[in-house]
Amino acid sequence: MIGILVAANKEWAFIKEYYKDDIKELKTYVFGEYFEKAINGKAVLIFKYGARKSNASASTQYIIDHFNPEKLILIGTAAGVNNRYSLTDILIPNTAIQSDGDFIEKGQPFRDRNITRIDLSKYSVEGNYTIASRDKPLIYKEDCELLGKYSVDICDMEAAAVANICHLNNKELIILKGISDFPGNYDPTDERQYQEFVENVPRVMARILNDYVSEFI
Repeated sequence: MIGILVAANKEWAFIKEYYKDDIKELKTYVFGEYFEKAINGKAVLIFKYGARKSNASASTQYIIDHFNPEKLILIGTAAGVNNRYSLTDILIPNTAIQSDGDFIEKGQPFRDRNITRIDLSKYSVEGNYTIASRDKPLIYKEDCELLGKYSVDICDMEAAAVANICHLNNKELIILKGISDFPGNYDPTDERQYQEFVENVPRVMARILNDYVSEFI
């Protein structure tokens, strides 16, 4: 069995609509809803899991302990940090960084304990991408610029925590993240950033589900 993880409420709403004809039974577990479907002839459980790093860690460990998936695929949106990329671009990171705590104090780089490397060598994935995960949304331009100095491409609130749990459990993980908004383009009080996120959630999720997920099943 393969597990697919989805964190944000709007992403989960899209998933349920996208697969509405395939959902025979919507079940619940400690951290939310899930359902089963077949993709490429393989049994797949699709989970709504805990948002933000602590909940993401706990729900990922619970899923590993109680469902024992052969691998996990984390899908969803992320904020853009690297302006080389465009809205709705899909990135498959091979480095995940938990960027809170002792992160970049007075110019110090990330500590090794906060970095998880993801082995994608058996897949045809081109390029090297880095995702950072924080405990709060990325909204300030100066935070984007700081992350950019350390070659971060995108940022969310869960992926690096999930990557760490998978690493500790020797469980394969694929992260498929699409850019929904570029926080550095707006003033923190500007509602256009949130509107940009809302508008791009279905675009990102459709691209991931239509063009990427089946390649990793």
